[in-house]
Amino acid sequence: MTKDQIIERFQYHTPDDDKVGRIEQIRTKATELAMLVHDLVPASLERRQAIDYLQMMQMLANRGIVLYELGDVAAERPDVGGVSVEEVAEVLRAAPELVTDLVPMATLEETAGEPSGEPSSDATE
Repeated sequence: MTKDQIIERFQYHTPDDDKVGRIEQIRTKATELAMLVHDLVPASLERRQAIDYLQMMQMLANRGIVLYELGDVAAERPDVGGVSVEEVAEVLRAAPELVTDLVPMATLEETAGEPSGEPSSDATE
């Protein structure tokens, strides 16, 4: 990774109005699903991790919306956020209604298979 790539990764990217609307749709659906998980899953490490993964999905989706245009294939960036595209794809496959018209599943399928570490989480509520 070059210094220019590091600077690009950490700089603020201003979304246009269309992208803000898509980000708000993702946030709304992620919040709805997180509330459903909270209501249906007993208090546990698994519930906390499920909600953590939803938050990660939201952050990655937002970054993808801001950095790329619909139709772009960003296969050269599978390491964004320290989570593999395969892990994000698993979350999205479990709840496809979150991204039906926002993220083409073919893009996720084409870039799946990259290794990554596990996110940290605790079981406190």
